[in-house]
Amino acid sequence: MIEIKIDEKGRMQLPKDVRKELGISTKGNVVLVKEATGYAILPKRKYKHPTEALKGIAVKASGHPNPKKEAREWVLSRIKK
Repeated sequence: MIEIKIDEKGRMQLPKDVRKELGISTKGNVVLVKEATGYAILPKRKYKHPTEALKGIAVKASGHPNPKKEAREWVLSRIKK
């Protein structure tokens, strides 16, 4: 755990090693993501195709090794009924 102080203007400074690990430059942007137990600070990423940001999430959520195939099969099963 890393403790970060907030100055009188509400600013906080991420340690250099944390910025390096997250790939954040000194003038980079971060996003705050609300989670069940608090907030997570993540680097803001730009993608050519917004769906690139979702890559890998479906496998974690479904547990299926090929979630795209699983989704297609489910849709086909609904269409055939």
